Amino acid sequence: MHLVRLKKVSCNLKERIEVLVINERQRQTYFGALNYYTQEFLIKPCKKGDPSNAIAFVKHLISQYPKSRIALV
Repeated sequence: MHLVRLKKVSCNLKERIEVLVINERQRQTYFGALNYYTQEFLIKPCKKGDPSNAIAFVKHLISQYPKSRIALV
């Protein structure tokens, strides 16, 4: 699973985070997570936003933070 880590992203909801669009003609789906304590933002591009990719992303988060509580919104 390939994740892009963007460190120290501000939690300011008025601040926008830009993600590079590789090909504007193709659809792109991203799964993302914010570590509220470290301000680290994780983003994973996927070909499809289907349940199997979502579950794989959540499993990866759990493996990265096994002793932490994870809130899914």
